Amino acid sequence: MWTPRNGGHWLATRGEDIPAILKNYEQFSSHRAFIGMIDRPKGVPLEYDPPEHGPLRKVLLPAFMPRAVAIWAEEARRWQRRK
Repeated sequence: MWTPRNGGHWLATRGEDIPAILKNYEQFSSHRAFIGMIDRPKGVPLEYDPPEHGPLRKVLLPAFMPRAVAIWAEEARRWQRRK
């Protein structure tokens, strides 16, 4: 659904619509993902549309590979046990 609030933006109300929305970046741009937060740097790579986001995602990809996630998961478990 479209809302004119906060400068206007789309709201996905059905999960099955999200893949189509993400593929249609010309109509559903991600250039402003954080509604109401105007005076700040753009979120990388979240607020970049293709083709700009490709090189940014490539740099971040190693941090999200299974081995890297496993290391951070164990670190999160250690922090959780400290409480």
